[in-house]
Amino acid sequence: MLTVPLALLFAKRTSVVILPLLTVIFWRGIGVRPLTAAAALLIGVAVPLLYVIASPIDRGGYNFEYSLQTINAHWVAEGAIVLLMVACWRAIADARSP
Repeated sequence: MLTVPLALLFAKRTSVVILPLLTVIFWRGIGVRPLTAAAALLIGVAVPLLYVIASPIDRGGYNFEYSLQTINAHWVAEGAIVLLMVACWRAIADARSP
C-alpha cells in the first residue's frame, strides 16, 4: 500500500525498487535505528562517493550533461529519503502503541 504514494511522490519507475525494499523491511521487522543508520550511511558515504566517482566536468555553468552524470547519486539519495520516511513512520507508530 505504501508503494503507490511513494511511487507517485518520486516517480512511477521507483516502485520497482520501493516495493521489494518495503516488503523486506516489514517482513523482517527492521527497526528505527537500523533504518536511520542505513540512511545516514547512504547520505553520508555513498552519495559523496558517487559524486567523486562521477566527477562531472565544470564548463563554467554550461555542462548540460551534469544531471546525467550525477543521476546515480540522486537515486541513492532518494532511497535514503525513503528509508528515513519509513523510520519516522515506524517511530511514530511505536510511540502511539501502548
